Amino acid sequence: SSYSALNVLEEAAAATEVASAEGDVSNAVAMEGLNNIVGTTGVAPQQPNERYKAISLQALDKLAAEIPELKEHMYDIKLSGMVFPFKASPYYVKELVDWKAEDVRADPFYKLIFPTLDMLSSEHRMKLEAAHKEG
Repeated sequence: SSYSALNVLEEAAAATEVASAEGDVSNAVAMEGLNNIVGTTGVAPQQPNERYKAISLQALDKLAAEIPELKEHMYDIKLSGMVFPFKASPYYVKELVDWKAEDVRADPFYKLIFPTLDMLSSEHRMKLEAAHKEG
């Protein structure tokens, strides 16, 4: 037979009543309304409502103060960021990039998040660097 959500709830309540009557209430049966799959009430836990603050090229200097490994890549990122759009979530930058890796530029998340001069052809890279030097 097919189960509806109501049938499942009724069966769980009946199982709890039977177990209580028998004096053998186990955590697997009587979970006091908790979802028996993940042990939650089905409502997302309360998290602080933090306002999303994207990291842009202008905010990279502040980020480099928090992540010293980023400092050596600033020129590359800022210059290529003049051509390619850049905006990133602090979570991606701080939590997903492996900053302790031997070659952080090889990190998949670093490649996804940060623009680099390698994304340009050598001709365009030279033009961009020349324009930057001229001011």
